Amino acid sequence: MTASCLWLTPSLAQQETADSTEVAAAQRLTAPGKPCPDFTLKDYKGKEWHLKDFSGKLLVIDFWATWCGVCIANLPSYAELAEQFAGDSRIQFITISIDTREAEKRWMYSLPRYNLMKLVNLIAPKSENDFADAFGVRGVPRYVLIGADGIIIDDEAPTPHDGLKEKIDAVLKEMTK
Repeated sequence: MTASCLWLTPSLAQQETADSTEVAAAQRLTAPGKPCPDFTLKDYKGKEWHLKDFSGKLLVIDFWATWCGVCIANLPSYAELAEQFAGDSRIQFITISIDTREAEKRWMYSLPRYNLMKLVNLIAPKSENDFADAFGVRGVPRYVLIGADGIIIDDEAPTPHDGLKEKIDAVLKEMTK
């Protein structure tokens, strides 16, 4: 069992029962085999990125937050895994922070600190973007694999410590068939 940090504010915790129907619906919409919802997210320089920017590549997403100790603990392994695949043009590793807009500076300063500057790092503040909600993300870290065709392969992929590399290897092998 993998540890995670819950993404529930007190107001969200009170709404959790009411929101469970929405979360279940979101998870059905983002289940494996379904198209990935489009997104417009910004990186630390303010550049906007969209799903189509990664078209033709296996997209590996790490949803995380600066306040999540488990996320921080997994970042070096995620960055190391991305480095292992750095020469493979068929794959793109990205991070998506769910930090609030108020914590954006902390997020920006954490990128070099955790050796993430070689990755595409995006921020999806809940108050401004519902991409994480589209996946029913209620806890982080959360890993997602999107196929080169934009179809969700795994919306709850293993962690870098528990089989993510093996999952990626299997998907890349399928892509070469």
